[in-house]
Amino acid sequence: MPRGFTRTLAVDGADWQIPYVVAGSGGYWHLHTMAADAKAAALPWTLPGHDDVQLDAWVDDRHGFLRMTATPTQLTATFFTVPRPQEPWGDAPVVADSFTLDRATHTVGPVA
Repeated sequence: MPRGFTRTLAVDGADWQIPYVVAGSGGYWHLHTMAADAKAAALPWTLPGHDDVQLDAWVDDRHGFLRMTATPTQLTATFFTVPRPQEPWGDAPVVADSFTLDRATHTVGPVA
């Protein structure tokens, strides 16, 4: 994802994982870079002062788009990067990251 966070909350005695996605890499020419402390950290990275929030993934050097798919049991997000101006425009989009939120267990995991 351009920026993907997961927050874990205690709800009725169970831990619920809530994904937060910031997908703002649609086309503005000047891409903004990730903060230096996050960029230097190994993922997943727990935000200082926020033990319930972790940074799971980010892309700050490519444009792209996010595809969301919802079913009654899950939500799937897939972030694709697209060619840079100096690369062949005919190249296919590339999957940079993806996750699935299981609505029954309230957990975030890899796409099955």
